[in-house]
Amino acid sequence: MKRVWFININVMTNFDINKFKNLNTESQRYTRRISFLNSIGIDTQHIEKTVEQAAQNFTGHFKSFVIYGEPQSGKTEMMIALTAKLLDFGYKIVIILLNDNLQLLNQNLDRFRKSGIDPTPVNVCGDIGDGPRKYCYSRPNKT
Repeated sequence: MKRVWFININVMTNFDINKFKNLNTESQRYTRRISFLNSIGIDTQHIEKTVEQAAQNFTGHFKSFVIYGEPQSGKTEMMIALTAKLLDFGYKIVIILLNDNLQLLNQNLDRFRKSGIDPTPVNVCGDIGDGPRKYCYSRPNKT
């Protein structure tokens, strides 16, 4: 079963992302993440290429995109690297929408937390359609 990640940083029409940006940031989250992955023997060539292409889209008209792929294909690690890059660009809010698989959600939150990028991820979910899904909010303690 393929999993889909959807990222949208301009959800509301009256939302101005520039109010949440600090273009003078000197953070190196992305560089540190890539260096860490290389230090443990992970080839980051595809991650770097994908993140750079996605980052170029954010300088244009595109503000959202979909990541689609097979299980264990590197989607989560690429999302961690892309989130680090967006935070380095000065974005204060990055919204990642996942499907309703709670086990996968918790696994992904744990991987984001352990990645060491700040800020700590927050899990927010709510009713979608008429299904049995419930609203929940959690802000895990920073580890």
